Amino acid sequence: SLEPLLQPDLQIVRAAVNDTETLLATVDASRFVQVWNLETLESVSDRMPVAAAVDDIWFLNSGDRLMIQAGTWLHTLRLSGSRLEPLETRLLAQAPVVARPSSDGRALMMLDASNASRPKLLRQSVSKPAANSVTDSPGRLESRIEAATGLRFNRWGQPETVQPF
Repeated sequence: SLEPLLQPDLQIVRAAVNDTETLLATVDASRFVQVWNLETLESVSDRMPVAAAVDDIWFLNSGDRLMIQAGTWLHTLRLSGSRLEPLETRLLAQAPVVARPSSDGRALMMLDASNASRPKLLRQSVSKPAANSVTDSPGRLESRIEAATGLRFNRWGQPETVQPF
């Protein structure tokens, strides 16, 4: 029965199945990722939020890792026990029209259609950092961003709505 996956409040918008067809990864309308056992249809992971609307989701060849493309964001997660753990996050130069990870998950093949008469296939490496790591703590970094922009962020890193006076 698909009942656990068809709950009205779940509203699945994206899904991927691993190579052995034993796991299903879903993204719901509220931008939470969750992994399910396809035989029992029971959840095998906690729900993890993603900061932007997900365009695509894939299992990588090992089956315990997921790659998620959300606009210009590219996230790699690992299923560890019942937890989804973020491994890497990359910022792409532009959101691809179509994308597909390489079998080892070290590159993302993307179709660039910015010049519609001559689309190009681009290969973005995701195994080497695009920039130096942030050395500051996330809390202090967020405080510095809030102070510089005058915004306040919720726990998902999204700007909170400012109420007019």
